[in-house]
Amino acid sequence: MEPVAKLHDSEKSRLFDSIARTGEACPEHTDGGLPRGVGEEVWSQWGQKERFCASKSLAIGSIVSGAQSSLSLAELIDTALKNNPETEKAWANVKRAQAALGVAKSSNYPSVDATGTSMHGREVKFPNGPNTIYTNYGGELSLSYLLLDCGERNAAIEAMKEALKAARWESDFAIQRVIYKVCAHYYEYLHADELLKMKESTLIDFKTMFEAADELYKAGLRCMTDLNMSKAEVAQAHMDVAQEKARVAIAYGKLLTSLGLPIEMVIHVQTNPDGMKTSLFSEGTSKLIAMAEGQRADLLAKKAALSEMKQRVKRASRAPLPKLRAVGQGGWLEYTKHQGSGYNYNVGLALDIPIFKGFEYSYNKRLALANQEITAAELRDLREAIAQEVLTYSELVKAAEESLKWSSEYMSEACKSFDGTLESYKAGLQNVFDLIQSQRSLADARIKKAQARTQWLVSLAELAFATGSITK
Repeated sequence: MEPVAKLHDSEKSRLFDSIARTGEACPEHTDGGLPRGVGEEVWSQWGQKERFCASKSLAIGSIVSGAQSSLSLAELIDTALKNNPETEKAWANVKRAQAALGVAKSSNYPSVDATGTSMHGREVKFPNGPNTIYTNYGGELSLSYLLLDCGERNAAIEAMKEALKAARWESDFAIQRVIYKVCAHYYEYLHADELLKMKESTLIDFKTMFEAADELYKAGLRCMTDLNMSKAEVAQAHMDVAQEKARVAIAYGKLLTSLGLPIEMVIHVQTNPDGMKTSLFSEGTSKLIAMAEGQRADLLAKKAALSEMKQRVKRASRAPLPKLRAVGQGGWLEYTKHQGSGYNYNVGLALDIPIFKGFEYSYNKRLALANQEITAAELRDLREAIAQEVLTYSELVKAAEESLKWSSEYMSEACKSFDGTLESYKAGLQNVFDLIQSQRSLADARIKKAQARTQWLVSLAELAFATGSITK
């Protein structure tokens, strides 16, 4: 199964995902190239780091030019995939794995070396006898080609292929992680902004209370204590508003950071998201876990890593076996002043039989087996963690939906209670303590409603991320 990361309608996001999912280098590009099957148009946009960075600059420029319009969540995700350093790092990891595979495959080809010489010297043949002064130059070619190694070379290549698969899946998971972070910080910012509005409404309510207490005090119907308590509540509400403004600014900074944008940039976002709509959230826990088994990119990457470790064990097992190589050598030498020239060559087969290297082969095999056992244990641990995540977030989605329904009713009844208590207070039927308690219940209802909606949105994103469906 090949990685699939369908993001949204943005062309560049699809291009990036296509690059992350494929692996073989295009033959027309000798510096690593793009994956096979990706056209030259894709290469022109994503194949070089300089152009990748240029696209980031263009993305920032497009945001600045359209700063007056509100950006949707899909547009924020598209911006993050273009600008977040994590996506660039993921792509670099895939290219590194491609290069490592190319290094492993180089053993399929012969090794050819050339040597050129130029020498001048004096040679004495007998003591006190004649001597010869000479100058010569020449060249030599040597060749070595591995014909047979009992499977060590193939095991090394297969290990690098599995490592490349793991790198592709890791790049997919990096994309999913970026999308989830954008969703989480976006909802956090909306929640902080909504809480600020709620606390500003609470401040208005306390001011209304203070005005009512002031009128009744001037009319001689209420004591100074009511006026003082109303003033204290207004001051407290001002403090809450100031603190919430700071939380909004911090949440806004987190959102910009997840988008890969300068923290001083000003953008506008849509403030009424609908949440993720998919039928998977109505499935049972067992089906959601099965879905995560087939879609979680980090789990698939760990499976590929386990396959890589198995190939490394195979390579270590084949390393001490004999190796058959074809060898050849040819050279040419010429002396100056027409003293003659000549050439030489030799070809043959060489059989290398390792006998003893200080137990290196046995310890390399033990090391490979230990790495395989560690990776297998990590895979089991990851499976259990994913199952727990799916269970947790599926239950949170259900609880959030229920809370969202009851929070609306809580809000409605609290509003009615406050309005009735305020009228009763003005009529002298209830005291200031009843009015303050009623207003605090209304403030709590506003906060609970905002929290219920945010929890619903965040839990949907968490469940989508846990099941590997956030890019669907």
